[in-house]
Amino acid sequence: VGLDTGADGTAAGGVVASLTIEAGVTIFGDNGADHLVVNRGSQIFANGTVDAPVVFTSEDDLSNTQVDPDNAIGEWGGLVILGKAPINRCPSGTIGTVTCENAVEGVSNPNAVYGGLDAGDNSGSLTYVQVKYAGFELPPSGSGNELNGITFGGSGAGRRVESIQVHTDSDDGVEFFGGNVNVKHLVLTGIQDDSIDWDNGFQGKMQYVYVEQDRASGDANRGIEADNDGSVPDIEPQSNPMISNLTIIGNNFDGEDDSEGVYLREGTGAQIYNMLVTGPAGMGECFEVENSTESQANLGDGTITISNSVIACANGENFKADTDNGAVDLEDWFLNTQSNNFVSESVGLNNDGTPTAESPLLGAGTDASQVDGFFEATDFIGALDNGSDWRQGWAFGFGGGEV
Repeated sequence: VGLDTGADGTAAGGVVASLTIEAGVTIFGDNGADHLVVNRGSQIFANGTVDAPVVFTSEDDLSNTQVDPDNAIGEWGGLVILGKAPINRCPSGTIGTVTCENAVEGVSNPNAVYGGLDAGDNSGSLTYVQVKYAGFELPPSGSGNELNGITFGGSGAGRRVESIQVHTDSDDGVEFFGGNVNVKHLVLTGIQDDSIDWDNGFQGKMQYVYVEQDRASGDANRGIEADNDGSVPDIEPQSNPMISNLTIIGNNFDGEDDSEGVYLREGTGAQIYNMLVTGPAGMGECFEVENSTESQANLGDGTITISNSVIACANGENFKADTDNGAVDLEDWFLNTQSNNFVSESVGLNNDGTPTAESPLLGAGTDASQVDGFFEATDFIGALDNGSDWRQGWAFGFGGGEV
C-alpha cells in the first residue's frame, strides 16, 4: 500500500495511499509468499465489528480444501505495517535522526523500510481483525527472513489497534520492530514460533493479551521472546514496553524449540503487571532472563519490573536462571524484590482460559491505570475475569470469524 514518503513525512518520489477494508470482508492469499505491506506514510483502515470481523486468511480456508483446517499453517504471508516512529536499528550515526530507518524482514521491496522521529505516527487502525494460517520464510530455507502474522515496523502511538487475533501462524504471531504502537485485546492462538516478539527499541503498551499455544501440543516456542539489540544491548532507544493483564498458556511441545513462557534478553526492559504464565508438565521454563551483563543489570535497576503476577507451571521449572555463573536468582527476585507476586500449583482456569469464580487470580491484580492512562482499571491477574469474555463473537475459536 503506497510507497515511502520519508521518515520526516516529506515526499520521496512515492505516493501516499489509504486502504479501507469494510467490516465483514474476507481477504485471502493463495500461496505462502502472498502478503500485504502498508508502507511508511500510507494507512490501512481495517475496522470490523464484533459480529462482522475483518478476516485475512488463505485460499484453502476460503475454499474449505484444507485437510485439517485447525492445523493448517503458513498458507500465505501475513500483514506488514510500517511507520515513522523511533527505532534503534539503523545505519551508524543516524539513530535519533529522520534518516534512521531499516529494511523490514520478510519483504523483498527495498522501499519497505521503517523508522523515523514521529512517535505519534498514525498508519490507520485495525479493530476486530483476524489473521489466520499465515507466516512464511523467504528462500533460502533457514535464512531467518520470515513473515509473521502481523509485523509492526516503527509503528507509532497514533495507530489504533484493538481486538486483534493471529491464529495458527508458522512464525511469530505479532512482532514489533521498534516504534511505540499500543494494543488492547490481543488473542494469539496456536502460534508455532513466538506468540509475541519485540526488539529494536519497542516502547508500546499492551493490555488484555491472551496467548494459548496449540491445545494438541503441536509446534510452539515462547509466549514472549523480547530483545533490545543483540549487537549493542544497551543501545537507545531501549525496548521497554508496558503490559498489563496478560495470560500465557503453554503446551507440551518438545521439539527443536520447546514450548516456553517469557524470555527477556539482549538488554530489553519490560514493565509487567497482572501476568499469568501457566502450562502442563511437558512445558519448558516459564520465566527466564538472559545471563548477560545488560539484561541482569535490568533486574536490579528497575528496567525490568513485574508485579501482581503469578507463575503457575506444572513442569518444576517455573524459573530458569544460570545462578552458578552469577545470574540473579529469578525466583527470589520475583517473590521477594517485586510486589505482590506469587507461585501457584493451581490458579483455577476454565477450559477456555477464563478464571473460575473461586480463582485466586480474582482480586489479586493491581490497577495499572494509576501508572499510565492508557490502561483501564482492573483488579484481576491475567487477560480475562470471570464475567464477560471480550473474545466472544469475533475471535476464531470463540464464536466468531468463520469463513
